[in-house]
Amino acid sequence: MAKKRRRNRDRIKTPFSAFIWGVLVSVGINPGQLLLETALNNLEIYLQLAAIALLVVLAYYFIDDLREGVRRSRTAYRAAGPIGLAGALLSFLGGLMALVSSTEAAAALAIGAALWLIATR
Repeated sequence: MAKKRRRNRDRIKTPFSAFIWGVLVSVGINPGQLLLETALNNLEIYLQLAAIALLVVLAYYFIDDLREGVRRSRTAYRAAGPIGLAGALLSFLGGLMALVSSTEAAAALAIGAALWLIATR
């Protein structure tokens, strides 16, 4: 008998929940927003910690990219001097401009490659 009563109670939960949801909506309370605000208030500290962790990870990758660029610049300077470094940087800027204006990017690449070839001969 207890199992049957529990089954009936479980069967009535969904319509009762929908009825309460409808009453709250008709009064002007958005239950979804209420649940979201409650969850955000309870999880606020965890979201802040996650944002800080994400910032640290992004800073690490940004600093790693900067360090790699400086290392490559030093290698280019040692291999070709200031003219070669200027050619490498001009080629890099051409790569940055490639999506915006392809003709200027191709010109920057050609000039950068020519400077590099002149510096390394």
